[in-house]
Amino acid sequence: MRTVEEELRRRLEEYRALAENSPDIVDRFDRDFRHLYVNAAGARALGRPAAEIIGRTIAETAVPEPYRRLWEHRIRQVFDTAAPIEVEDTFPTPQGVRLFHSRCVPETGDSGGVASVLVISRDVTERRKAEDELNTLEQRLHNLADNLSNAMVYQLTTEADGARRFTYVSRGVEWLNEVTVAEVLADAGVLYRQVLPDYVERVREAEDRALRTLTTMRVEVRSRLPSGRVRWFEYTSTPRRLPDGLLVWDGVEVDITERREAEEALRRSEEQLRLSARAARIGAFDLDLATGQAAGSKEFCEILGLPEDAPADVALLLQRVHPEDLDRTRYELQRAMAHPGDSELEYRVLGRDGSVRCLLMRASASAAPEGTVTRMLGVLMDITDLRRAQREALEQRQAAQLQRMESLATTGRLAAGVAHEINNPLQGISAQLRLLRDDLPAEFRENRRLRLIHDGLGRIAHIVHSLLQLHRAPQGVRETCCVADVVGSVAELIAPMALSARVRVETDIRPPDLACPLSAVALTQVLLNLALNGIDAMPGGGVLRLQAHLEDGATVLHITDSGIGIPPGHQARLFSPFFTTKGPKGTGLGLSVTHSLVTSAGGTLDLVQREGKGAAFMIRFASLPRAPGSPKA
Repeated sequence: MRTVEEELRRRLEEYRALAENSPDIVDRFDRDFRHLYVNAAGARALGRPAAEIIGRTIAETAVPEPYRRLWEHRIRQVFDTAAPIEVEDTFPTPQGVRLFHSRCVPETGDSGGVASVLVISRDVTERRKAEDELNTLEQRLHNLADNLSNAMVYQLTTEADGARRFTYVSRGVEWLNEVTVAEVLADAGVLYRQVLPDYVERVREAEDRALRTLTTMRVEVRSRLPSGRVRWFEYTSTPRRLPDGLLVWDGVEVDITERREAEEALRRSEEQLRLSARAARIGAFDLDLATGQAAGSKEFCEILGLPEDAPADVALLLQRVHPEDLDRTRYELQRAMAHPGDSELEYRVLGRDGSVRCLLMRASASAAPEGTVTRMLGVLMDITDLRRAQREALEQRQAAQLQRMESLATTGRLAAGVAHEINNPLQGISAQLRLLRDDLPAEFRENRRLRLIHDGLGRIAHIVHSLLQLHRAPQGVRETCCVADVVGSVAELIAPMALSARVRVETDIRPPDLACPLSAVALTQVLLNLALNGIDAMPGGGVLRLQAHLEDGATVLHITDSGIGIPPGHQARLFSPFFTTKGPKGTGLGLSVTHSLVTSAGGTLDLVQREGKGAAFMIRFASLPRAPGSPKA
């Protein structure tokens, strides 16, 4: 018996020692809510020694009213139900209001009923604060993940049997993968089945490598979405094992379609650039002026006639320079490397076979913050064929110009001879006309038809004089005329022919005092030639327009018709002497003389390309003052 009592006493001492040293509050109450026992932690929470607590009721220990009624109710509930309860709420202590997790357990007596209630309370204030902070942080991370425009954050677990399950998926999956969060959480295969077959093995291999070393996996795949669209995704995920052995993947899915398309476009562009550079014989180079090292493309070495393994330095640019260009090239290159900015240099090189080739270097030098040039990027072009073509084109133009000059000289001699033969009978006709006018009564001398005959003979005389002076250097001050007056006169002269050919003549001169650097007779000849050609080109009738206006200070005249037009094959020879499309009725001198009259006055005469039918000629003279006697604006 004594042994049992001693054992019981020993057990009680051990229990008391454990209770006294426990950080949790241990308290025992009877039915009157009297403290039967309280440990040191409970005494500290109540702010008084245990001796002043044991034997007193909850009310007698000065517990604030709301807390007193609450705890009396809980203890009574355990006595009445003989069932334990767990609660979590706050309680005021000398250290402030703390959060406690309490378990109230009924203790039976000898009679089998509830003799007392044991209350064990643990201070969970710091734990709950940490949990709240963790929840807040987690919510912030979820909000951040849900608002990523081109990414989806996820957490995936892999079970022992290999089954996968998403435990978290951000809302980005809805616009990236066109599925809902709920669908993915319910079935991980919703995402895995989107991966195209060609990339499934790539994903498996990436996961295996990451698992072997527990390092981050990064893999790019193409997926087909429910809408049928195919997008590029990059998955970055890191595996980790939890203490219970569960495998967890924390990862991010990013839509990289635009990046991959940009990379592909860049690759194609670089390939096209490489092919273009090769076809155009353009080589690129990069000079590091601080170290003197250089790097050049394959085409760069080919242009210089160097092997691809040639020493890479600045001297590459001076390899095989023609002796006559060496000093100038070296000087220009040194100057380009000394100043930041763009530069251009053309020089000749000698090929291995002794041939001479012409090269053009264009480069841009960049400087360090202190101003020292440290790098030069540029291209080297073989322009031998271009320069050869330019020389040949120049020679052809010079030959054509010489041929035209010879043709004009022949025309001038022929025109001078014809003019001389015409001039004699013309003088007789003019003299007879004057005598005829003198014989007429005074009221008939100013007859309109006689005036037209007189003016016509005057124009013929001026034309004859111009033919005699054709291609001679102009002397004296140039004449000017009012364009509107001349256009009106020409319209009146061609009116009978236009009426007969069913051609409507339209004129439009703006402003009315517009001037040009030709005499009235010369401009009349120019417009008559072009207008009569236009009428001839409209055998079925049409519209002939004579227009003039100011354009950027220049006088511009347009003569257009709605006729049959000028064949492309004839346009190049249009102003050549003796070229005609009219057959036996044409001389081939009209447009040639017209062109000479305009160009001798500093103007230009061009055939303007038009859509549809008809021909259009444009005459342009540089800026001039208003016509003599015209009103000021």
